[in-house]
Amino acid sequence: ELESYRASLAANVECRRAIEAAISSNYGDNRLDADAAVKSVLEQFSPERVRYVLANTIQQKDFDGRIPQPLKEWAKSVDVCPENASRFLVDKPNPGLTALFVDAFRQQTEAQQEVTSEKTEERDPEVVAWENDEITSIEVKTVEVKSPFAPLPEEAAKAPKAHRLTAEEKEIKAAVMDTLKGQIAYNNDGMRASYRASNHSFNLLARNGVRIEGNTVTQNGEPLFKIHRRHAARKTQGCYRELMPTLEYITQEQKQEKPSIRDQLRTAAKQQPEKKSPVKSKTHDMEL
Repeated sequence: ELESYRASLAANVECRRAIEAAISSNYGDNRLDADAAVKSVLEQFSPERVRYVLANTIQQKDFDGRIPQPLKEWAKSVDVCPENASRFLVDKPNPGLTALFVDAFRQQTEAQQEVTSEKTEERDPEVVAWENDEITSIEVKTVEVKSPFAPLPEEAAKAPKAHRLTAEEKEIKAAVMDTLKGQIAYNNDGMRASYRASNHSFNLLARNGVRIEGNTVTQNGEPLFKIHRRHAARKTQGCYRELMPTLEYITQEQKQEKPSIRDQLRTAAKQQPEKKSPVKSKTHDMEL
Protein backbone atom coordinates (compact mmCIF):
# COMPACT_ATOMS: atom_id res chain seq x y z
CA GLU A 1 0.00 0.00 0.00
CA LEU A 2 3.04 2.30 -0.10
CA GLU A 3 2.22 3.64 -3.57
CA SER A 4 -1.37 4.45 -2.55
CA TYR A 5 -0.10 6.20 0.57
CA ARG A 6 2.34 8.33 -1.42
CA ALA A 7 -0.36 9.21 -3.96
CA SER A 8 -2.75 10.26 -1.19
CA LEU A 9 -0.04 12.33 0.52
CA ALA A 10 0.76 14.07 -2.78
CA ALA A 11 -2.94 14.81 -3.28
CA ASN A 12 -3.11 16.31 0.23
CA VAL A 13 -0.15 18.57 -0.60
CA GLU A 14 -1.81 19.69 -3.85
CA CYS A 15 -5.05 20.36 -1.98
CA ARG A 16 -3.17 22.51 0.52
CA ARG A 17 -1.64 24.53 -2.31
CA ALA A 18 -5.05 24.94 -3.96
CA ILE A 19 -6.55 26.25 -0.71
CA GLU A 20 -3.71 28.75 -0.25
CA ALA A 21 -4.04 29.90 -3.86
CA ALA A 22 -7.83 30.23 -3.59
CA ILE A 23 -7.60 32.34 -0.43
CA SER A 24 -4.91 34.54 -2.01
CA SER A 25 -6.82 35.09 -5.29
CA ASN A 26 -10.19 35.81 -3.64
CA TYR A 27 -8.85 38.25 -1.02
CA GLY A 28 -8.90 41.96 -1.75
CA ASP A 29 -9.77 45.27 -0.06
CA ASN A 30 -9.51 43.59 3.36
CA ARG A 31 -12.30 41.20 2.41
CA LEU A 32 -12.32 37.48 1.56
CA ASP A 33 -14.88 35.98 -0.81
CA ALA A 34 -14.91 32.69 1.08
CA ASP A 35 -17.76 31.11 -0.89
CA ALA A 36 -15.99 31.59 -4.23
CA ALA A 37 -12.72 30.29 -2.74
CA VAL A 38 -14.40 27.15 -1.43
CA LYS A 39 -16.16 26.49 -4.74
CA SER A 40 -12.91 26.76 -6.68
CA VAL A 41 -11.25 24.21 -4.39
CA LEU A 42 -14.20 21.80 -4.43
CA GLU A 43 -14.05 21.78 -8.23
CA GLN A 44 -10.60 20.21 -7.96
CA PHE A 45 -10.81 17.98 -4.86
CA SER A 46 -13.45 15.96 -3.02
CA PRO A 47 -15.06 17.38 0.16
CA GLU A 48 -13.55 14.54 2.21
CA ARG A 49 -9.97 15.46 1.22
CA VAL A 50 -10.57 19.19 1.78
CA ARG A 51 -12.06 18.41 5.21
CA TYR A 52 -9.03 16.25 6.04
CA VAL A 53 -6.56 18.99 5.10
CA LEU A 54 -8.48 21.72 6.95
CA ALA A 55 -8.91 19.59 10.09
CA ASN A 56 -5.18 18.83 10.09
CA THR A 57 -4.40 22.56 9.79
CA ILE A 58 -6.60 23.54 12.72
CA GLN A 59 -5.27 20.69 14.87
CA GLN A 60 -1.72 21.87 14.19
CA LYS A 61 -2.74 25.47 15.10
CA ASP A 62 -4.72 24.59 18.22
CA PHE A 63 -2.65 27.12 20.21
CA ASP A 64 -3.64 30.02 17.92
CA GLY A 65 -6.31 32.25 19.47
CA ARG A 66 -7.36 33.69 16.10
CA ILE A 67 -9.14 30.43 15.30
CA PRO A 68 -12.54 30.16 17.08
CA GLN A 69 -13.05 27.39 19.62
CA PRO A 70 -16.01 25.76 17.75
CA LEU A 71 -13.74 25.18 14.74
CA LYS A 72 -11.12 23.58 16.98
CA GLU A 73 -13.77 21.22 18.38
CA TRP A 74 -14.95 20.42 14.85
CA ALA A 75 -11.37 19.61 13.79
CA LYS A 76 -10.96 17.20 16.71
CA SER A 77 -13.83 15.11 15.36
CA VAL A 78 -11.72 14.23 12.28
CA ASP A 79 -9.01 11.60 12.74
CA VAL A 80 -5.77 12.77 11.08
CA CYS A 81 -2.64 10.65 10.79
CA PRO A 82 0.20 12.61 12.47
CA GLU A 83 2.84 11.21 10.10
CA ASN A 84 3.91 13.82 7.53
CA ALA A 85 1.01 16.03 8.70
CA SER A 86 3.18 19.16 8.47
CA ARG A 87 3.54 18.69 4.69
CA PHE A 88 -0.11 19.56 3.98
CA LEU A 89 -0.48 22.33 6.57
CA VAL A 90 -2.21 25.50 5.28
CA ASP A 91 0.31 27.99 6.67
CA LYS A 92 0.73 30.83 4.16
CA PRO A 93 -2.60 32.68 4.73
CA ASN A 94 -3.50 34.45 7.95
CA PRO A 95 -5.19 32.03 10.41
CA GLY A 96 -8.21 34.35 10.54
CA LEU A 97 -8.69 34.01 6.77
CA THR A 98 -8.27 30.24 7.07
CA ALA A 99 -11.01 30.21 9.73
CA LEU A 100 -13.35 32.11 7.35
CA PHE A 101 -12.58 29.57 4.64
CA VAL A 102 -13.41 26.68 7.01
CA ASP A 103 -16.71 28.32 8.01
CA ALA A 104 -17.76 28.70 4.38
CA PHE A 105 -16.68 25.11 3.64
CA ARG A 106 -18.80 23.75 6.50
CA GLN A 107 -21.84 25.78 5.44
CA GLN A 108 -21.64 24.48 1.88
CA THR A 109 -20.93 20.81 2.62
CA GLU A 110 -22.72 20.12 5.91
CA ALA A 111 -25.89 21.93 4.78
CA GLN A 112 -26.09 19.62 1.76
CA GLN A 113 -25.62 16.56 3.96
CA GLU A 114 -28.46 17.65 6.27
CA VAL A 115 -30.80 18.24 3.32
CA THR A 116 -30.07 14.82 1.82
CA SER A 117 -30.48 13.09 5.19
CA GLU A 118 -33.82 14.86 5.77
CA LYS A 119 -35.03 13.80 2.33
CA THR A 120 -34.12 10.17 2.97
CA GLU A 121 -35.85 10.26 6.36
CA GLU A 122 -39.05 11.79 4.96
CA ARG A 123 -39.49 9.08 2.30
CA ASP A 124 -42.08 6.48 3.17
CA PRO A 125 -40.51 2.99 3.32
CA GLU A 126 -43.55 1.54 1.53
CA VAL A 127 -43.03 3.97 -1.35
CA VAL A 128 -39.36 3.00 -1.56
CA ALA A 129 -40.31 -0.69 -1.59
CA TRP A 130 -42.90 -0.03 -4.32
CA GLU A 131 -40.26 1.73 -6.45
CA ASN A 132 -37.91 -1.24 -6.03
CA ASP A 133 -40.67 -3.67 -7.16
CA GLU A 134 -40.66 -5.35 -3.77
CA ILE A 135 -44.45 -5.06 -3.30
CA THR A 136 -46.63 -7.41 -5.32
CA SER A 137 -50.01 -6.80 -3.65
CA ILE A 138 -51.76 -3.93 -1.94
CA GLU A 139 -54.06 -4.24 1.06
CA VAL A 140 -56.59 -1.45 1.48
CA LYS A 141 -57.68 -0.57 5.00
CA THR A 142 -60.41 1.79 6.09
CA VAL A 143 -59.34 4.06 8.91
CA GLU A 144 -61.74 6.19 10.93
CA VAL A 145 -60.61 9.77 11.22
CA LYS A 146 -61.71 11.86 14.16
CA SER A 147 -63.37 15.19 13.59
CA PRO A 148 -60.92 18.08 13.38
CA PHE A 149 -63.21 20.32 15.40
CA ALA A 150 -62.18 21.38 18.86
CA PRO A 151 -63.48 19.27 21.76
CA LEU A 152 -66.47 20.39 23.76
CA PRO A 153 -65.87 22.32 26.97
CA GLU A 154 -66.91 19.32 29.07
CA GLU A 155 -64.38 17.06 27.31
CA ALA A 156 -61.69 19.70 27.64
CA ALA A 157 -62.38 19.98 31.35
CA LYS A 158 -62.04 16.21 31.77
CA ALA A 159 -58.62 16.17 30.04
CA PRO A 160 -55.72 16.03 32.52
CA LYS A 161 -53.74 19.23 32.91
CA ALA A 162 -50.00 19.24 32.28
CA HIS A 163 -47.86 19.35 35.40
CA ARG A 164 -46.04 22.61 36.06
CA LEU A 165 -42.58 22.09 37.43
CA THR A 166 -41.76 23.73 40.73
CA ALA A 167 -38.65 25.84 41.22
CA GLU A 168 -36.86 22.90 42.86
CA GLU A 169 -37.84 20.53 40.05
CA LYS A 170 -36.61 23.05 37.45
CA GLU A 171 -33.21 23.23 39.17
CA ILE A 172 -33.03 19.43 39.29
CA LYS A 173 -33.97 19.21 35.60
CA ALA A 174 -31.25 21.69 34.63
CA ALA A 175 -28.66 19.80 36.69
CA VAL A 176 -29.73 16.47 35.15
CA MET A 177 -29.45 17.91 31.62
CA ASP A 178 -25.98 19.28 32.45
CA THR A 179 -24.90 15.87 33.76
CA LEU A 180 -26.34 14.05 30.74
CA LYS A 181 -24.57 16.48 28.41
CA GLY A 182 -21.25 15.62 30.04
CA GLN A 183 -21.94 11.88 29.87
CA ILE A 184 -22.95 12.07 26.20
CA ALA A 185 -19.86 14.12 25.32
CA TYR A 186 -17.65 11.51 27.00
CA ASN A 187 -19.48 8.61 25.30
CA ASN A 188 -19.13 10.29 21.89
CA ASP A 189 -15.56 11.60 22.09
CA GLY A 190 -13.96 9.71 25.01
CA MET A 191 -11.05 11.47 26.67
CA ARG A 192 -11.12 14.17 23.99
CA ALA A 193 -14.54 15.37 25.10
CA SER A 194 -14.49 19.14 25.50
CA TYR A 195 -17.53 19.38 27.81
CA ARG A 196 -17.59 18.48 31.50
CA ALA A 197 -20.53 18.63 33.92
CA SER A 198 -20.21 21.34 36.58
CA ASN A 199 -19.63 20.66 40.28
CA HIS A 200 -22.76 22.65 41.08
CA SER A 201 -24.90 20.10 39.22
CA PHE A 202 -23.17 17.21 41.00
CA ASN A 203 -23.71 18.78 44.44
CA LEU A 204 -27.34 19.67 43.65
CA LEU A 205 -28.19 16.11 42.60
CA ALA A 206 -26.42 14.63 45.62
CA ARG A 207 -28.13 17.04 48.03
CA ASN A 208 -31.61 16.20 46.69
CA GLY A 209 -31.02 12.44 46.43
CA VAL A 210 -31.33 12.40 42.64
CA ARG A 211 -29.81 9.58 40.60
CA ILE A 212 -29.74 8.73 36.89
CA GLU A 213 -30.56 5.04 36.49
CA GLY A 214 -30.63 4.01 32.84
CA ASN A 215 -33.44 5.96 31.20
CA THR A 216 -35.07 7.06 34.47
CA VAL A 217 -34.23 9.87 36.89
CA THR A 218 -35.16 9.00 40.47
CA GLN A 219 -35.39 11.14 43.59
CA ASN A 220 -35.10 9.31 46.90
CA GLY A 221 -35.87 6.06 45.09
CA GLU A 222 -39.03 7.36 43.37
CA PRO A 223 -39.10 8.06 39.59
CA LEU A 224 -39.10 11.76 38.71
CA PHE A 225 -38.24 12.09 34.99
CA LYS A 226 -38.16 9.73 32.04
CA ILE A 227 -35.21 10.12 29.62
CA HIS A 228 -36.02 9.95 25.90
CA ARG A 229 -32.66 9.42 24.20
CA ARG A 230 -31.98 10.44 20.58
CA HIS A 231 -29.23 9.49 18.15
CA ALA A 232 -27.97 10.96 14.90
CA ALA A 233 -29.47 9.67 11.66
CA ARG A 234 -26.08 9.03 10.08
CA LYS A 235 -23.02 7.27 11.40
CA THR A 236 -19.92 9.28 12.31
CA GLN A 237 -16.66 7.33 12.53
CA GLY A 238 -18.60 4.07 12.45
CA CYS A 239 -21.15 4.79 15.20
CA TYR A 240 -24.35 6.74 15.74
CA ARG A 241 -23.53 9.77 17.88
CA GLU A 242 -25.97 10.40 20.73
CA LEU A 243 -27.78 13.75 20.73
CA MET A 244 -29.21 15.72 23.62
CA PRO A 245 -32.19 13.84 25.10
CA THR A 246 -35.53 15.15 26.36
CA LEU A 247 -36.91 14.76 29.87
CA GLU A 248 -40.55 13.86 30.54
CA TYR A 249 -42.04 14.44 33.98
CA ILE A 250 -43.54 11.26 35.45
CA THR A 251 -47.06 11.90 36.77
CA GLN A 252 -48.28 10.86 40.19
CA GLU A 253 -50.31 8.02 38.67
CA GLN A 254 -47.18 6.50 37.19
CA LYS A 255 -45.31 6.99 40.47
CA GLN A 256 -47.79 4.88 42.46
CA GLU A 257 -46.27 1.52 43.19
CA LYS A 258 -48.17 -1.74 43.12
CA PRO A 259 -49.49 -2.75 46.55
CA SER A 260 -47.75 -5.59 48.30
CA ILE A 261 -49.10 -9.14 48.23
CA ARG A 262 -50.26 -8.84 51.85
CA ASP A 263 -52.31 -5.72 51.04
CA GLN A 264 -53.78 -7.41 47.97
CA LEU A 265 -54.88 -10.39 50.08
CA ARG A 266 -56.43 -8.11 52.69
CA THR A 267 -58.44 -6.16 50.12
CA ALA A 268 -59.53 -9.38 48.44
CA ALA A 269 -60.70 -10.77 51.78
CA LYS A 270 -62.70 -7.63 52.50
CA GLN A 271 -64.44 -7.76 49.13
CA GLN A 272 -65.59 -11.38 49.56
CA PRO A 273 -68.98 -11.85 51.22
CA GLU A 274 -68.95 -13.28 54.72
CA LYS A 275 -69.81 -16.98 54.93
CA LYS A 276 -72.59 -17.67 57.40
CA SER A 277 -72.56 -20.95 59.26
CA PRO A 278 -75.62 -23.17 58.59
CA VAL A 279 -78.45 -22.92 61.17
CA LYS A 280 -78.87 -26.05 63.22
CA SER A 281 -82.47 -27.20 63.55
CA LYS A 282 -83.58 -27.98 67.08
CA THR A 283 -85.51 -31.18 67.65
CA HIS A 284 -87.97 -31.58 70.53
CA ASP A 285 -88.81 -35.01 71.89
CA MET A 286 -92.51 -35.16 72.37
CA GLU A 287 -93.86 -37.69 74.82
CA LEU A 288 -97.22 -39.11 74.27
